[in-house]
Amino acid sequence: MNGFDKDGCPVAVIPYGKWDVRKAIADGKKDIYLRYFDQMCERALDILKNINKNRPAEDPLSQLFVIWDLDGFSLRQITAKGSNKLHFDIQSNGYPIFLAI
Repeated sequence: MNGFDKDGCPVAVIPYGKWDVRKAIADGKKDIYLRYFDQMCERALDILKNINKNRPAEDPLSQLFVIWDLDGFSLRQITAKGSNKLHFDIQSNGYPIFLAI
């Protein structure tokens, strides 16, 4: 986690633009990429659980904020074969609770 907002909710910044999604797909490492993302989500949930251990039961934190830093993310990344499927998998495989807007 990178910090907390004014209400005490955790804030995470994911440097997605620095990751070479195209290369991960081309090298057949899509599953590793997805597992890494799953681990990040599990860690975020663990952080919320740990924070809530020290909060009153009637006032738990139930959200966290994720900022997708796309600095460096290019059109080449977006249009790479398999890229759209990978992004869909990240958003829908197991962590739809993170998709609330």
